[in-house]
Amino acid sequence: MSAALPAPVREMLLVDDDPGDRALIAEAWSTHQPPARLHTAVDGADALAFLHRRPWPAS
Repeated sequence: MSAALPAPVREMLLVDDDPGDRALIAEAWSTHQPPARLHTAVDGADALAFLHRRPWPAS
């Protein structure tokens, strides 16, 4: 008998310059099933830094 493997954790990148929108979406996303990890960026430069795994500028 084999044990079922857990579902992979999904990763999502949210790019939005409005802190209120990011907070609202993060709250809604926290109930997503199966669970997903939400990353946020405030602009295109932050998003590209994340995607290229470079250090993010302080924002």
